[in-house]
Formats: sequence, structure tokens, C-alpha cells
Amino acid sequence: MKQIAPAKWRFNHRELDLSIFYPNDQFTIISLDTNKCTTCKACQILCKKNCLLITETAFTISAQRCSGCMLCQDICPEKAITVEEKIQPAVRISHSLYTKKCTACKSKYKTLSINNDKCVMCKKRESFGTFLK
Repeated sequence: MKQIAPAKWRFNHRELDLSIFYPNDQFTIISLDTNKCTTCKACQILCKKNCLLITETAFTISAQRCSGCMLCQDICPEKAITVEEKIQPAVRISHSLYTKKCTACKSKYKTLSINNDKCVMCKKRESFGTFLK
């Protein structure tokens, strides 16, 4: 039922704020696949608990405040985020953002994967090109 419930029903941050009572623990693990993530910021915008922060230099995950609504996982167009319910000591994870130059269009772009050689737009164009053939 949690999967099909409207977003406004799933997200009730006032009643699900365990972080106030357990400041040193977290109840979820938020994982990020850095090879899939395009840093579109949809997850950051949707998360009212501010668990996800994308800056010029890093993608930081602070799951201590996470209520487990899984909206970040659901909204991710690349399916790069997974949320798992698990109790553990609170940790902050920071993934470095790299500024690279696209080999196709020569524009600068930000990426989480050092192995990426093309920007998101050029990758999308390539995938649409193979789809249309």
C-alpha cells in the first residue's frame, strides 16, 4: 500500500520525526548508485527532511532525519537511489562531484562518476538514436 499511496499521505514529517528522540541513530539507509545518478536534484527538492544535499562539490546523504517515506527513491528518474529500513548509528555519506568536459559536445558538466565521458544530454541523445533505428 505504501507504494501506491499519494505522496502527501506518505509524507507526514511531524509524526514520523524519530530523529528528535534518537539523535545518534538512523532508521534507514539511503544508498546512491553514482554510476546512474545524473544529479538532477529531484530527490533533494522532494525531501522535506533535507536528507539529500547536492552542492557544487558533493552529493551528501544524511539519513538520520529520514522518515522512510521513499519519495526520493520513487522520484529518481535513473533509479539511482534505494532506501532500506535498518537501524544503525547515524552516518553522513558524501560523494564527490567531478567537473568534466563532454567528449561529444565539449561542454562542462558535473558528474558523480569519474568514468563518465559524456554529459547527460549527449547520453540521452545517443540512447534515443539507438531507440529510433
